[in-house]
Amino acid sequence: MRGVQDFGRVNTSIDGMRQNFQKSGYQDRNGSLLVDPMLLNDIAIDKGLSSGKGGLGTIGGQVNFRTTDIEDVIKKGDKGGVIIRGETGVGQWWNGNKVKSGLTVARKLTDNVSVLAAITKTETGDYTVGSEGNSMIRPGPYVDGRRVPTEFRVADHLLKTDNSGYSLESKMAKIKWDISSSQSLKFSYINTKSDFNKVQFDAIPGSYEQKGWDLIAKEHTENENISLDYKLNTDSPWLNLDAKVYRTTTVLDEYFPESKNITNMMKPMCAIAPDSVYYMTGKRCSAQTSTYETVTHGVNINNQSFADMGDIVFISDYGFEGLRDKTKPKEINAPLGAASGVASTPDGQRELASVYLDTRLDYQEWLSLFAGVRYDTYKLEGEANLRTKFPMINPGGTDTTFAVDNSDSAISPTVGLAIRPFNFMEIYSNYGKGWRPPSLTETLLAGGTPSHGMFASVLVPSPELKPEKSTNLDVGLKLNFNELLTDDDRLTVAFSKYRTRIENYMVMHLGVVINEPGVTNTQAFVNRTDEVEIKGSELAVNYDAGFIYAHFSGSMIDVDEGNQCYNPNVIEGLSGPLVNNIAPCGRTFYSPFPSQDKFTTYLGTRLFDETLDMRVTMRKTFDKDNPIDGLATERLLQGNSGVGYTLWDLGISYQPIEDLTFTLYGKNLTDQQYSTSLGSYRGVIQGAGRSMAAAVKYKF
Repeated sequence: MRGVQDFGRVNTSIDGMRQNFQKSGYQDRNGSLLVDPMLLNDIAIDKGLSSGKGGLGTIGGQVNFRTTDIEDVIKKGDKGGVIIRGETGVGQWWNGNKVKSGLTVARKLTDNVSVLAAITKTETGDYTVGSEGNSMIRPGPYVDGRRVPTEFRVADHLLKTDNSGYSLESKMAKIKWDISSSQSLKFSYINTKSDFNKVQFDAIPGSYEQKGWDLIAKEHTENENISLDYKLNTDSPWLNLDAKVYRTTTVLDEYFPESKNITNMMKPMCAIAPDSVYYMTGKRCSAQTSTYETVTHGVNINNQSFADMGDIVFISDYGFEGLRDKTKPKEINAPLGAASGVASTPDGQRELASVYLDTRLDYQEWLSLFAGVRYDTYKLEGEANLRTKFPMINPGGTDTTFAVDNSDSAISPTVGLAIRPFNFMEIYSNYGKGWRPPSLTETLLAGGTPSHGMFASVLVPSPELKPEKSTNLDVGLKLNFNELLTDDDRLTVAFSKYRTRIENYMVMHLGVVINEPGVTNTQAFVNRTDEVEIKGSELAVNYDAGFIYAHFSGSMIDVDEGNQCYNPNVIEGLSGPLVNNIAPCGRTFYSPFPSQDKFTTYLGTRLFDETLDMRVTMRKTFDKDNPIDGLATERLLQGNSGVGYTLWDLGISYQPIEDLTFTLYGKNLTDQQYSTSLGSYRGVIQGAGRSMAAAVKYKF
């Protein structure tokens, strides 16, 4: 969001429950979320800093996925309600879309007690990649001292993917008790399970020639969310209380099959030294299972008070947020200390807590003033393992474990104002400080990676990491016009510019100090000594005249990382220059910043008393800025996303009665080949080619 991602920089939650699951390794899933779209009612997005609820330990904003609630199903005056959803692919353009289905039922058991139950099921098959254009970049030749990226594409014989289908199923239950007209208590349970595969191109060593799709791992993920909510809304302007206690559990089981094509020379070694085979060749002599589990316990308490003094209205939100993350990894048959296993996502515990005050003062209708402050603290505990000792590769290396017990705190203020000189115009600005403490994986990451013969790369823990500190500024303009061309049309315009400066930015770099001259390839999360500056602009325009409507939204972003210099001394007591006196600048292991401008526009019409709605959408993403600038700042971009693309979609919906909707939509009509970057090393999802699906929703 606005150029920042990963490790909780943006708070992602389901019904206000934090989703803090992480799995690192090769920069993989540094914050991931399992949510079922069939359960969702809406998504709330709050960009930038917040002194209020949900702002604990974030510098980028919040995204809250709100699931269907009892009030969304039962109509006013009814005793119950049902929502049925279904979707499937159409004809030869089904493109992996087998079936999506959902059933939600809600009922008032008494005047004070209501219940809801929902089940969903999604099954997809192998999909086909688009056939037009290129979708990835890789480092190309040097031209005038700069390495120029070159584009390439998925080979024609690999457009049909293998093992890319997945399944997703969910169960949800809610019970609400209206204790009185002013108090309520609600219990919620959400469980989502998914089975999917991790696949990649099987390329010929030393080249980008693609032989086929290679199954890397089979994965099963289960996400469980349990919460208890209490609300108290009184006639008093001083007491309007929301409280929540919750537990979120995410478990990922990852199964790696035995490697193919182990050479005859290595097969005898598999029987006596399978770990050595892995570190020298990257091949697994036997199947491996790794389990990653993150359990989050959280408490949110928020009260709102307000005072109406005629021309002046004062509103204040204040409360407490607290959470504890606990990771519980385990594995079977994994190579000792391998970064592909749980060594990169180790056992540990992190606690965050905050008290906050967020205020707003409105004067008449033309002026609003905002001010807030929060006090955040964190405490991290675990064990860090520094291992350079690997079988047959470096048997005399280090293997030491030490306790980590870190803590820190910060005060973060925010201020803002909004001026409405005319009833159709608002001008606003916000300024604030943000703070994000290190995560468990950034601090305790460890392990080694295959080297194909010489020496394993060493992943080094970073117990000396400092929290990130951000300074955020945004200014904007909102316009709202009615009855421009017709008696009931409306035009809205929203424009904003923002700037985020981050000190101590944490990212993985190649090259940290461990005082072992023979170990030349080290990787760790470090604090940048160069400030990172992210600047951008956003524009959204909407016009609606009933029978015709249109939309345009776009964003432009620019990231300045300076010289990408960093502090290479990540472990207390280990200091000095890097091996061969390499300067601690550049050599970033992956590119976490999007730096791709994009816009979306659509044009639609409503016919037959607005029962028929047809819309054409275009989504444009521009080429990624050249991220490769000489040897000092070269990024490892082999096979990464970055090629711009244009997608055309078509949607048609028909609503013969109020509660019944049929939808037919086509995506990527021009069969464009494109990929979406995961912000990780070689982490790319190839987008689906042309597809068409039909859906139905019935509520009664």
